[in-house]
Amino acid sequence: MTQDGQVPFLKVYNLTFTGELDFTREPTFIDFETHEKVLKKSRLLPGDVLMNIVGPPLGKVSIVPDDYPEWNMNQAIVFFRTSHLYSNKLLCLWLRGEFAKKFFGQEAKATAGQYNVRTSKCRQLPIPVPPADEQRRIVARIEELTARSKTAKQALQAIPPLLEKFRQSVLAAAFRGDLTADWRLKNVGTPSADTFLAGVREELARNRLDKSQAKRSNDDRQLLGPAGSPALPTGWAWAKLEDITYNLDGRRIPLVASERAKRRGPYPYYGASGVIDGLNDFIFEGPHLLVAED
Repeated sequence: MTQDGQVPFLKVYNLTFTGELDFTREPTFIDFETHEKVLKKSRLLPGDVLMNIVGPPLGKVSIVPDDYPEWNMNQAIVFFRTSHLYSNKLLCLWLRGEFAKKFFGQEAKATAGQYNVRTSKCRQLPIPVPPADEQRRIVARIEELTARSKTAKQALQAIPPLLEKFRQSVLAAAFRGDLTADWRLKNVGTPSADTFLAGVREELARNRLDKSQAKRSNDDRQLLGPAGSPALPTGWAWAKLEDITYNLDGRRIPLVASERAKRRGPYPYYGASGVIDGLNDFIFEGPHLLVAED
């Protein structure tokens, strides 16, 4: 299978969750002899509906476009070729819906962290059959709503940068004391941050989980802020992160994918990018602040 072949060969990564096929991603081709003999059972035509049966994730569904007269695919994909009496677009929409996702999710078999759906189970999926004219109307209506959604999405894409800029300005104001200036005027005499920090340091020293951190400095002098930092309001103080937190890094138990596969469960397992798996047991309970190392 090379780029110099003659028949496009599809893999799961070419399928999408939107119904469209993405053959711009690592396009692969096979020669005609392989297409017509070795892989003749997986020959595809424009209009065929494709769905991945190996995951995670499951639920990728795409319609074969007419860019080429014939296509082929690997064994991790199943295809459906509808009769002229049933809309392939409507079938695509049904396969992308919650009912089909739930159906295949329940039928999938998990092996070493991989989910597989048998083609025999795919053929058993219940599917509604509206009259032909209503099928076309349903598809047209959904395509109309989808187009509106895309237009709205494009308009909203400019919002996140503005929201992030606003969020940063609010955070800056908060840590300058601007947001609570009126409160401080009305609550003169409230214990200072120095008093608060002394109590926190005492509590952490009593409950320190990591003995290596017990050797921390006992110098309670007020720290100077980092270069370029704003002046703090009266009653505030600078501190180090270790002055106000427990570091639980030493209690982590890193698990590779093969080990996690043996312990599947409902409790989230975090990696540097967020939740990457679920385990049958947990180490930490309650609210915690996670900081990625990578």
